[in-house]
Amino acid sequence: MRASTFWLESILIIIIIIIFTLTNGSHGSKILFFIGLGTPSHRVAMQPLATKLADIGHEVTFLSSIEPQELNPKIREVRLESAFKTFADHNSGVMAHSLKQRINNKYYEYLFEGTHLWDLFCIQYEAFLYNREFLEFVRESHYDLIITDYNVKEVAHAIGHVMGSKMIWFSTAGAQFHLDFELLGLPIESSWLPDLTLGSPYSFIPDHFIYACNSLSWYFSFYSYFLPKVNKIVWNSLGEGVPSMDEMYANVDLVFLNEHFSYAYPRSLPPFVVPIGGMHCKDTNSSLIQMKSASAQKILGFISKTKFQGFIYVSLGSFIDTSKIPRMLSDALFETFALFENTAFLVKWGQDVPESLPSNTLIMSWFPQQEILAHQKCKGFVTQGGAMSFQQAVHNEVPVIVIPAWWDQSNIGRRSAELGIGVHLEMPAVAKESLKTAINDILRNESYAQNMKLVSARSKDRPMEAKNLAVWWTDQARVYTPQLVPFQTMSTLWKHRFLIFILPLLACIPLSANAARILFFLGIGSQSHRVAMQPLATKLAEIGHEVTFLSHIKPSVPNPNITEFFPESASKILSSTVSDISVDAIQGRLKQKYYDPFQTPEIVWEYSMKGQEATVLNPEFQTWLRETDFDLIIYDSPLREMALGIGYKKKAKVIAFVTMAVHPPGDFDFLGLPVESSWLPDYSMGSQYSFIPHHFVNTYSTLSWYLSYKWYYIPRMDSALKTLFQEDLPSIDDLIRKIDLVFVNEHFSSSFPRSLPPFVVPIGGLHCKESKGILPLDMETFLKTKDRFVYISFGSAIKVSALPVETQKMLFNTVEAIDDTNFLWKWEGDIPKNLPKNVFAMNWFPQQDVLAHPKCKGFMTQGGVMSFQQASYHGVPIIVVPIWSDQNYVAHSAVYQGTGLHLELSEITGETLTTAIRQILDVKSYLQNAKAVSRRFKDRPMSPIDTAIWWTDLLNNQSSFAFISSLHKISPFHECYFKDYSTC
Repeated sequence: MRASTFWLESILIIIIIIIFTLTNGSHGSKILFFIGLGTPSHRVAMQPLATKLADIGHEVTFLSSIEPQELNPKIREVRLESAFKTFADHNSGVMAHSLKQRINNKYYEYLFEGTHLWDLFCIQYEAFLYNREFLEFVRESHYDLIITDYNVKEVAHAIGHVMGSKMIWFSTAGAQFHLDFELLGLPIESSWLPDLTLGSPYSFIPDHFIYACNSLSWYFSFYSYFLPKVNKIVWNSLGEGVPSMDEMYANVDLVFLNEHFSYAYPRSLPPFVVPIGGMHCKDTNSSLIQMKSASAQKILGFISKTKFQGFIYVSLGSFIDTSKIPRMLSDALFETFALFENTAFLVKWGQDVPESLPSNTLIMSWFPQQEILAHQKCKGFVTQGGAMSFQQAVHNEVPVIVIPAWWDQSNIGRRSAELGIGVHLEMPAVAKESLKTAINDILRNESYAQNMKLVSARSKDRPMEAKNLAVWWTDQARVYTPQLVPFQTMSTLWKHRFLIFILPLLACIPLSANAARILFFLGIGSQSHRVAMQPLATKLAEIGHEVTFLSHIKPSVPNPNITEFFPESASKILSSTVSDISVDAIQGRLKQKYYDPFQTPEIVWEYSMKGQEATVLNPEFQTWLRETDFDLIIYDSPLREMALGIGYKKKAKVIAFVTMAVHPPGDFDFLGLPVESSWLPDYSMGSQYSFIPHHFVNTYSTLSWYLSYKWYYIPRMDSALKTLFQEDLPSIDDLIRKIDLVFVNEHFSSSFPRSLPPFVVPIGGLHCKESKGILPLDMETFLKTKDRFVYISFGSAIKVSALPVETQKMLFNTVEAIDDTNFLWKWEGDIPKNLPKNVFAMNWFPQQDVLAHPKCKGFMTQGGVMSFQQASYHGVPIIVVPIWSDQNYVAHSAVYQGTGLHLELSEITGETLTTAIRQILDVKSYLQNAKAVSRRFKDRPMSPIDTAIWWTDLLNNQSSFAFISSLHKISPFHECYFKDYSTC
């Protein structure tokens, strides 16, 4: 006991010292929070981030028409009354008109009619940009970073250009606006993803058609009507030297979305769009009881009456003037409340309080909402569906009745009903009977409370608290220089590194309490596939899970905590299959540019069938399968069909682990990924012909893989699984869509920043590790002869010794001629004699130590993803000579990031190779870009291994993961994409 106490005390002291050191060593930036046209909820959404940034030493200013609930002495408040007053009255009139019309027509939305929204925005912009007080503020101020409410981003960009500020958009309503696909770079998913409207008012017109039409019509009106007006306002105010607004949109550094997939929709998001919903929510527990104010005591006294079994809180938000609500609607509310004698109603109401109130109703102009919702007697919440109120209800596990008034509120009402956490009532339908039914439902039907409790737990269960995540990303944005996409990453304040280090540890401890039986299933693949998955298997075994690894590839170092199994006879067949593919790929690529056996799906299916049959028909494997059970299967892509069949039979959850640099082309449909072939490459190198664009080849490849997999390969695999299990199973087409989670072996910093839905988790770099670059003595002795060296390795599956003798000789002659540089060369097979003096060859190198060596200035590789990630991690420029499969994608990535060059094997000559090596050695930009990528690759809110462990344990502890999957994943290809583009 004494020893354990000593260590505990020591650890606590160290943590205290670290906290003290880190919190006193930060440097602050000048940050402007800017809110224009918006309700108090917009301020509530942004305030926690402003407060946190001020607390950690930044100089924060809040420019807003909305006063904070509590003044913060660390935040400078700027209120330009003359500017705000200009549009405040107009804004109030719009709300009143919208509310009046909504009562008669649930589909009516004033701001979505014609150009009303654009005109309202322009009135707001003129109020700022034509205001002398505001322009003086702009001229006299300088800010390093502007965090702007989405509704006033155009003004923020204009003044940000004048000040030279970086820019973060804060979308307080989440991502539901008609134009978000264009402005935020989001993929179009209108086949299943609603927008702000209620959809189609006609039964013969499907909702998705309306969503698509909205997106297109708003797109054209935005560019043809709104932007010209905005540009004119900006240029009249600040001069024509200011870029046009569509140019400045490209300079946004980061986007925050006030949403979370647990209660919103599990949409696909690019990496620079960060969901941070729920920042304002707080755990209040019994704080209402602890409040000493007269109003709090009045509330407690009322709800404590013995006749009340609970209470329902009623608030239509801060922006709806209750005095403007028609008498018919207010009467329906209070008459309905009177029917529930055993339930109290706390009603937030402004002016014109009804003369005769039911005895079970307490009316006040203000309530401490979070404390009210957190009270144990709160059984329901009648709300207009504002995002902030809805998130508070979710946080406190209170079912809702949503009566939307405008904007995003209908969307929230619809989503509440879909999740089974509330009732959606449109204003025209609000009457005494319908309201009575709704209240009865949330009071009597236990499923609403149960569902809300489940959704609440999901919303809280995150790898990092929303506020800390927002602070981390803000520090990235304020420090880094924009890259090729509207996204940047950099070093953070040291105090946040402490949070990043400690939070994953805290997150993993409780989740790992229940050990699971986990099978890692690796089919046809090279050594690199095992290297990719091994760190996760090792860590899961280390924290107490029972791990089995089914693979024909033996681990480099056996782990006593991991059970290894694979039939020896099947192993030989699979190993020879990989070898056959390798030889074919090399020989074909030598003769033909872009040749790749993996570009012909039928060839891949034949190899895969050969491997699966070798395993399925093996008696040793069949016996092992009958005698084992698993709770979770984590499989590599090749031979996945067998893993899916085993998962179904064993009732195990399933995680797909895409060990390659990018998923196979046809998997977009089965994994629910958006198709972005207009700019995102796949396995192929693109078009060989100048008159055929690359994106055409990418799209063709995607479709051909999908169709051949669905109509050729799946029927054969269905038959093979029937043979294995001696019974009919659901089709692979169905099983693959029920995968619970997908790990992708990538990170946007080194490849492409593509959009991913929340159930697809990037964990690239699991195997990468820090190294001091210390090499064995014989290597170090060799390297002392020159100031730099280039490392050459073509991985474990590609044998350079299989190249023609003439090609080998050409390679040696070329590197020998570069006599100011040494070369370390990984050689498969017998090492040739009479090597050049500047070449050191071995069958194996400690690759990460080699790449971490200070003299390593280049890496020539086949483009295996593991080698590529190690080069990215250690900041080494590369020359990629792709042979097959995802190596083409790696070549694209290196060129895209400016960290390397692409050379075709068929085009390598002494001259082209010399030019390539000289370029990465002598052109400084390659090394500079590689070092920048290295910093971004390492700098994450949570390490790859902790991310993978957190998600794995989360899945193990959930009865179902369906809440995280998009409908895109379970909908057939033709339904999704024909709907999405039917209006184009």
